Amino acid sequence: MIIRKIIISLMFSLFVTAGATAVSAQWQELGQRTVNFNADHDTVKVTWKKGTFTALKLLVTKAPVHFSKVIVTFGNNEKQEIAWDDMMKPGDEGRPIDLVGNTRIIKKVDFWYDTESLGKKKSRVTLYGRP
Repeated sequence: MIIRKIIISLMFSLFVTAGATAVSAQWQELGQRTVNFNADHDTVKVTWKKGTFTALKLLVTKAPVHFSKVIVTFGNNEKQEIAWDDMMKPGDEGRPIDLVGNTRIIKKVDFWYDTESLGKKKSRVTLYGRP
């Protein structure tokens, strides 16, 4: 009986771990930028070779960043502007940004942020896409 409980516990642990890995595998890194305290805008260029995407998200590391907006430019030069008034601390993942239309090729993503809150620290912003 004890062996059966141990086996069930191990199987459950493997199932939970596999599920978490599958979720993180859904997101592909598209690029990253070092947020400079001298600038208030950065661009991540994405090539069509990366594929098509239905959503984006940002990950912040090293120092906090206060974002004000994000503009996604698609392969056909259409744009989607997202108002984003959010202070993200190191380790924070932003909310997923659903892209308009079906799966889309992304040409570039521009993001605007507030530099006053950064002081002299530089932050790293990583852009992810979900196919």
